[in-house]
Amino acid sequence: MVWIKAYIFLTLLFCLFCLRKTKSCFLLTIILLAANTTGLIAYVNESYYHESANLYIFISFICSFLIMNMGCKNSLIPKYSVLLFVGFCIASYFFNSIHKFNQDIFVFGSLAYLVVFIIVSINNLKEEDLDFFTSNNFILISSPLLFFLGMALIFGFKNKELNNQDVLGMKFYELVNLFGNITYYSLVNLYIYKEFKQKNAT
Repeated sequence: MVWIKAYIFLTLLFCLFCLRKTKSCFLLTIILLAANTTGLIAYVNESYYHESANLYIFISFICSFLIMNMGCKNSLIPKYSVLLFVGFCIASYFFNSIHKFNQDIFVFGSLAYLVVFIIVSINNLKEEDLDFFTSNNFILISSPLLFFLGMALIFGFKNKELNNQDVLGMKFYELVNLFGNITYYSLVNLYIYKEFKQKNAT
């Protein structure tokens, strides 16, 4: 979908021109650059799409775990989750070719991200740190959840009939992908906007 790719590109520009130069901004920029590069490669030469998509998944999850780690107090879980994810990726590529789209890595990364997100949220509730749930950082770490989970369900079931099922005039796969991307990048844009407002207020 061309307009979704355009939306992701505009999000990248918004990030580059409006965010302060922080570690979170740097990691978010890497995610957006990887997403735009994957989309560009798919448009220019589809024969390299699987390799670029695998690289995007790897970069996206690593950066997402690191962003979560920055916003967490007294928790080593996000750090260990990065090591666990990297280990799983290395093990997975012993059995799968880099030239084929590796759905298992996306599914594993999505479930690991959800588990870490829940643990971090529960820890903050126990510490009665309610500011965590109203912070801009919470918006950022929440932004990929729906996209990760929706696409993980699609890839996890590996059911072509279900994926091609017509829903509201679209294939089920396309509908989940569309809704996930809109939610993901809209929340990212909300985060950038709120950070921009804070920067100008200080």
